[in-house]
Order: sequence, then C-alpha cells, then structure tokens
Amino acid sequence: MDLYSGRMLSGDSELHDHHIYPRNSHRKYNLPIPLLDNICNRIYILRESNLAIGEGYPEVYFRRLAEVAEANGTTDGFQKRMADCMIPGDPNDPRWTGMFSIENFEEFCRARAQLIVERVREVVGSSLKDPALTEEELVDED
Repeated sequence: MDLYSGRMLSGDSELHDHHIYPRNSHRKYNLPIPLLDNICNRIYILRESNLAIGEGYPEVYFRRLAEVAEANGTTDGFQKRMADCMIPGDPNDPRWTGMFSIENFEEFCRARAQLIVERVREVVGSSLKDPALTEEELVDED
C-alpha cells in the first residue's frame, strides 16, 4: 500500500525510492547521510506520491495526511496504512506528528529499524535473535 495516497501497489506501479526525511536534510540540518540513505528512512511509494511530497518533511506531510483521514472519517484505515508501512507510533495520538521533527530523526530511525526487524522476524520465523541495535549497526550499510 502506498504510504502517501493509500492506493495499492502492483507490479505495474511506477515506484520511486522515497526518503521519509528528505536527503537535503543533510545540508539544511546536518543530518548524517548514512542514516538518511539507510533503509529505515526509505520506502517505495508511487511516483505521483513522491512528486506530491517533494522535499517535504514528515512532520508536515504526516500531519496533513492525519487531518485528511480525520476529516474523511478514515482514521482506522490511515492507522493500518502507517502500521503496514512500518511508520512508528500511534496516529491517533495527538502528539504523533511531533515524533517526526528534525530533532527526533535518529529516534525515528531506531524505532522504524525495530519495526523492520520485527517484520523480518515474522516472515522468517522466531529463530532470529533479538538484536540490540547499536549506533554502528544502525548506520552500517552492510
């Protein structure tokens, strides 16, 4: 499911590799490039969605999406979409969009990395050990 629009992705979908926090955050806010390019900050989304978001920041575009979902009465679907896309936190919490501030970038990466590990564990089984994600492991490109 597309993070931004909620449309279903298919083999025919034109996908873009989207940085949840834009890559230009390195220049604007001195965020570390290895974390910006890490899987925990990336997601495939529809081309149209990526163009609509542009260089937007998640604190802004997640707030807009949550407001639209509330106005349309689709908050349950929105919450499921965020969970399916492994976006941390509870969209029903009024403080949720605040967790996507620039100051919380590394915390977001850790939380999302944990969700990704949990999803992999669901797919491959419980034989994986529970990793303690260190700073080095979080940014390791291998």
